[in-house]
Amino acid sequence: MILRSGASTFCAALILLSGCSLVSRIRGDDGETASASSSDDGGTTDSGSGEEATQTAVANETAGAEAEPAALPPLPHDDFSGPLHEQLGGRIVFSAEPVPKAPTSTDAFVDTLPVNSPIHARVFLADSMANAVRARGYDCQREHRRLLRVTVGEDAVYLEANRMHENDFQEWMVYAPENAPERSLTEGPLTAPEDRNLVRYQFVAGVLPRLQEGDNTIRFEAIAECYGRGERGYDMIRETVAQGELTLQVGPGQLRRTIAGARLRLQSPNHRENRALQGSIRETVEAAWRNEEFVDASVVSEDWNVRTNRITNRPIERTVQAMVVVKGRESGLCRVYEQSFTQQARTDRAGWVPGLTMGTGTNSPFPCPGR
Repeated sequence: MILRSGASTFCAALILLSGCSLVSRIRGDDGETASASSSDDGGTTDSGSGEEATQTAVANETAGAEAEPAALPPLPHDDFSGPLHEQLGGRIVFSAEPVPKAPTSTDAFVDTLPVNSPIHARVFLADSMANAVRARGYDCQREHRRLLRVTVGEDAVYLEANRMHENDFQEWMVYAPENAPERSLTEGPLTAPEDRNLVRYQFVAGVLPRLQEGDNTIRFEAIAECYGRGERGYDMIRETVAQGELTLQVGPGQLRRTIAGARLRLQSPNHRENRALQGSIRETVEAAWRNEEFVDASVVSEDWNVRTNRITNRPIERTVQAMVVVKGRESGLCRVYEQSFTQQARTDRAGWVPGLTMGTGTNSPFPCPGR
């Protein structure tokens, strides 16, 4: 898939400031193009009516018929890894044991595993990520990334979205998630938020809670992404380079025990007032997030960060950082937020106004307790 940019990207960056209108175009692997016009109020506009609509339809049909850019010559890359690489190229394979970089047999590869089994994966490319993009007529310039996307039902979870050195993007033909073939996707211990960028964290916290008792077929896709240059300008490009499916069998109680076995925990509280602050944090969260159910909180700041008046040196407010776990009332899934909480200083006397206000924060998936 190619995400068109060029002048449109510049317009998109300024749309909130200048009110410019943006026509975004996404070209799929089949060459088909979709167009949508975004107005400065954040909505979408149609193509008009009558003669204007006809002219627009013709223009869109012509745009959709644009030929793909001519393929660029491939770049040299590492040798194929072992005698089976040509057979395995473009596949993601799975096993209950670590998969070697150059396997000599496919006997250990499986397409079904119990959820409580070790789960190992290895990605084999038919060509390097750089060459997969060059085959579409684009030369990667920067923002080289590899993504690993898992689809469970209708939900997509990104296990990996890692920057790569351009040399690795050009040369690698085989790799393991996290570059750690010895680790099962369910191996712990794991801690939020320190480990949230690990493939294992995202798998345990984002994929496993979406499984149901019985057989669950999940789809893995390895994706190359970069900002590339083609004959029509610069584009952000995504190209699927390997795929695989794995069926996980979940027996009664197995999912809860597997998640617990990964030992995924919140970062331990560091603040001496953690217990007292938990109640105030809960009240603040429940008042602000009506679609979420408060589950737990851990104050990770060692102390208050106090902001004072630069002239009088009197306190204005103080802030702490906390990890807050909430459960979606509709989805039934949990997330952990790294959130700031602020308390205002009194203006009539020394001390602090009761209650907290909540700032911005980042969030990651997190297993619900007892799931």
